[in-house]
Amino acid sequence: MNDNDWAVMDTRPPGASGTCQTCRYWSDRLAQSIGGGSVEAYCFGPGGPQQGKYTTGRMRCAKHENGAPIDAPDSAGAADVTRNKGD
Repeated sequence: MNDNDWAVMDTRPPGASGTCQTCRYWSDRLAQSIGGGSVEAYCFGPGGPQQGKYTTGRMRCAKHENGAPIDAPDSAGAADVTRNKGD
């Protein structure tokens, strides 16, 4: 698999629908795990309560959209998301 494959695949597990883990705004590239705890990824969800924060995949919000991560290489929204990260 190469970087271009990520743009056309959603490789996230099919867990509970509507969670950050399945949301296209939950980052595929900006993540952390502090002290060996749960993985938290950056939320790009426009106007969502977690926008601009690191959150676990179990969270839910009304801005959820299923799909491949928008910050995956060659994703249609990757350039816009990266440029606007600090907004």
